Amino acid sequence: DVSIPAGAAPGPLHLYVRALSPSTSTQDRIHVAVVVNPVRSLVLTPNNSGTVFPGGFVLYSHTLVNNGNVVEGDGTGSSVSLDITHSQPGWTSVIRYDADGNGVISAPDIVVSNLTFVSAGAAGIAPGESIRLLVQVFAPPGAALGTVDAANFSATTVNGSYVTTVPPVATVVDTTTVIAGDLTLLKEQAL
Repeated sequence: DVSIPAGAAPGPLHLYVRALSPSTSTQDRIHVAVVVNPVRSLVLTPNNSGTVFPGGFVLYSHTLVNNGNVVEGDGTGSSVSLDITHSQPGWTSVIRYDADGNGVISAPDIVVSNLTFVSAGAAGIAPGESIRLLVQVFAPPGAALGTVDAANFSATTVNGSYVTTVPPVATVVDTTTVIAGDLTLLKEQAL
């Protein structure tokens, strides 16, 4: 019975089995090769909702995880494009890689449209790696109060040198409602 560990890299796995007699010291050895198939899976989470005033913006945080066993989006094996489509006309978005992982826009957070930026030391997203992406949604200045926009954020993979089936498109939806003012209530308690 052979068990392959989760996240094992694709390719041949060589197994050597030896049988040894304790009484005669007679032995036999066999070589078996098991091929680990590529597993490709990208998961984008979560769906978000928020509010914005006309002409303002709201920031949503997402996590993209590579649950497969090959690098995705490095521009060689595969390319992963990051796209947003809005349900309302005039709405726009910017996607940023949250390089420092703090959940807010800061100096190292670059604007991205694919995964060819360097994270965890190399381009693309390595097996088991997760990255945070920030989506900044802008409402047009004349947006009517009560308007609801659904921004579909997707990560779409296209093969480069890989020949296996691409993972399904990973998609989340950020729902934004226009309100009269941008008021945030922060409750704190202290002794």
